[in-house]
Amino acid sequence: MTMTILFDHSSDDGTRSCHSTKELHVAPMVNYSNREFRALLRILSGRLVLWTEMLADNTLLHTSAAKRDDLLLLQQDSDNNNNRNVIVQIGSNSPERAAQCVILLHEHYYLYIKEINLNCECPSSTVAEKNQFGAALMKSPTRMADIVAAMQSAALAHHLEGLDVSIKMRIGVDDQDDWEFVANLIGLLVERGGCTRFILHARKVYLQGLNARQNRTKPPLNYQRVFRLCQQFPNCQFWLNGGIATLEQAKELAYGYTNTCSHHDTTGQEDALTAPLPVAPSNLRGVMMGRAALDNVALFGDVDRYFYGAPSNPCHNRADVLEQYCLYLERTYPRRCCDDNSCKTLRYPAPVVHFTAPCCPVCQVLHGTTILTSLMQDDHDDDDENTAPTTTQQSHHDRAAGTNNKDKISSRLIGNALKPVQSLFAGLPCHKAFRRVSSVLVVQDATIRNCGPGFVLRMAVRQSVPREYLLQPLVVP
Repeated sequence: MTMTILFDHSSDDGTRSCHSTKELHVAPMVNYSNREFRALLRILSGRLVLWTEMLADNTLLHTSAAKRDDLLLLQQDSDNNNNRNVIVQIGSNSPERAAQCVILLHEHYYLYIKEINLNCECPSSTVAEKNQFGAALMKSPTRMADIVAAMQSAALAHHLEGLDVSIKMRIGVDDQDDWEFVANLIGLLVERGGCTRFILHARKVYLQGLNARQNRTKPPLNYQRVFRLCQQFPNCQFWLNGGIATLEQAKELAYGYTNTCSHHDTTGQEDALTAPLPVAPSNLRGVMMGRAALDNVALFGDVDRYFYGAPSNPCHNRADVLEQYCLYLERTYPRRCCDDNSCKTLRYPAPVVHFTAPCCPVCQVLHGTTILTSLMQDDHDDDDENTAPTTTQQSHHDRAAGTNNKDKISSRLIGNALKPVQSLFAGLPCHKAFRRVSSVLVVQDATIRNCGPGFVLRMAVRQSVPREYLLQPLVVP
């Protein structure tokens, strides 16, 4: 299919409206790509394509339905009318189990899944050596093809229309890293496996000699090989992954630098293997970013406007982002400070509770406020001789009174809930203070945690972030 790219030439700042099927994905990352991470990214962008972290086939097939729902929790991803905009990645070395995963995921999560992806690039010792899937499959091309063929067959046999199957892989493995190897491998996966969708991390992978962290950066990038594969297999669709750190770089690679009006390096200093093309291949369907989301998640606040050509972004500043994320946390993990249920909130779903009061002495300080109005309250309190007690002071008071000190929300849950926003202030003077205060509040006593992760986050912002940084636009003119 030929893709038409139309441009609105009303400006020359590199933000021209691009109406095409190009996509920007956020990579699956172990211990990060969970429900809270996806919730934050969905607040920042309504158009990003999001992934679950890799789930092993046996985990999906043999865990309880409740635990599986907790691992996936795909329902939240459709809250913004973005149904079927999530890709579930599985790890498997068995055609039979991989096929069963496709059927199970479709039966239970059809409304939320855009695609099911087979991981053929993870180099961790647990995945590749112990369990013989992930990147280890690249050394067994026939098995790799048989697994994806089984996934395709399961989708066809059960009439799973609209559910795509894809592979995420590297462009080489150990000493098998030349053009002939990767071209033959893709050819086999197309002919024997029936796969036409490939997310390519543009590095080789070392199963011996480098650990998983080193494999993300040590092997050199080679975008040109991905571009060449696009030309070699015009009926396949490709997405480019690896080393993409900015939206400008993502857009240049996806569209080509002549189509983005960016200030491209023409001095010859750019590495020839990682340079974008003047016009990207039409079957290069998009690009994928990963570590950038951990280093500076705020940059995704301009995805809809800059990359997709939308007239505006969902959020204008960090106050907008944090208010929506706090509301999400408060819906998902309600406070436990004023209820008569002894069950502990360890994970989703939280226990159903009956509140005996609208708030406790600890969270009353922020009751009915927003991220911004709580700071205005601070300004008022500074002028009042009877300034409200700090959270720590109040918790000591409650412990002495013997109330509200039973641990009802785990510190691990609080930590996981605040983890996605730790880089929201990256590059700003308050970044370290916010991270420090967040970590202190996470490990505070149960009196504070029982007010819920939403309250803990609001308090961390109140104690560490000046108003000016909350209101600073996500898109700097």
